[in-house]
Amino acid sequence: MGTLDQGLRAMIAERGNLHCTYVGAPLMQVVSQVEQPADAFSLHLYAAAAFATLGEVARAMDHAEAALDTNPNHVHSQIAFRIRNDALWRLDPARFQFRAESISTKAWTDEEYYSFYQLINYKDQLSLYRRFPAYIEPLFVYVYAALLALGQHGEFTELGGSLFDAWDKLRNCENLFGMGLDLKQVPMTNIERSSFLAEMARLVHLDVEIRTYNDWRDVPALDSPRVSFSRGVGSYAFANCAEFAEWLLQSRVTVLREEFACGEDDEVGASSGMRYINFSLSRFLDTVNGAGLHVRPILTQPASNWDGSPRKNASGSTIMATYLVTEQLQADERAFLCRTLDSLDLSSCCDAMNGMQMKPLPISSAIFSKQSSYQDLAEDAWPVGSP
Repeated sequence: MGTLDQGLRAMIAERGNLHCTYVGAPLMQVVSQVEQPADAFSLHLYAAAAFATLGEVARAMDHAEAALDTNPNHVHSQIAFRIRNDALWRLDPARFQFRAESISTKAWTDEEYYSFYQLINYKDQLSLYRRFPAYIEPLFVYVYAALLALGQHGEFTELGGSLFDAWDKLRNCENLFGMGLDLKQVPMTNIERSSFLAEMARLVHLDVEIRTYNDWRDVPALDSPRVSFSRGVGSYAFANCAEFAEWLLQSRVTVLREEFACGEDDEVGASSGMRYINFSLSRFLDTVNGAGLHVRPILTQPASNWDGSPRKNASGSTIMATYLVTEQLQADERAFLCRTLDSLDLSSCCDAMNGMQMKPLPISSAIFSKQSSYQDLAEDAWPVGSP
């Protein structure tokens, strides 16, 4: 690392007591652990955090990107992505004013305004997977392995695909692992309620054939087995747990991240002009298990706000962020999926999407050996003796 190493070390020694409020308390807890960074990624990350704290946005972004060029899947990469993305907003006055006004006036309740606002956010996210072609979202390793397990016969569907960066995430998995998934042979479906975002998804994937539907009920049944993904969309796509289970039954494998209520009752709320439901986790599990699906939990923990505080619903109880797989695979398909996960080289893979989480996201075939109850998941989220 030579001169760069020495220069960064000198800056860190000079400014080592800085508190990086710029990127939020939870992230600083991670940054503060890098007291004597030894590798290039950590050196650049610490420099990015320091410059961000000082308000030197351009230099912060340069160092964040330098860190990501070193290893976009580093265990702390999400901090660098956060600094980079915030810098993009701050370096573009028009965009920064747009975000500030939307927050102050609650203008996102207007559907058109909301679509433009989300377009900017999703465009930035899409750019990450194209700027760093080996950067992966860990949850998509399960999607990738499931498609491989189904051979060249499976199709992929995303619920709430927005700009459909799911395709880019799968391509990056293939870039990193090279297991032979031919995306040209995988039919792609995007279920997106915003016609504006759905059209933009097609425009940024001109060489990909994407079938688009406004509602999950409109998706026709196909002869090929389906693998699906959803990140937080079930809370507003479905009216109740029965509908949620009905959609899950359409796929052989579904990977999802959802926020559930920890009590016996569903919790209804509204955000960004949209009504949503935090379904009762115990009721959801009862419904899905009753439908004959296998539920394979990956991770459960209290959901958090951007400032690190626990997210609570209207009744004051904590919301549970739950990552899981539901599946109805044949025994040989499940065994192939597990062997695929075991064979992947995860030495360069990390909890990239969990830099702001309290627990690492496991990527392991071991999840397919357990079918957890609500009690199991609750104990995982709140170990005995925790508040």
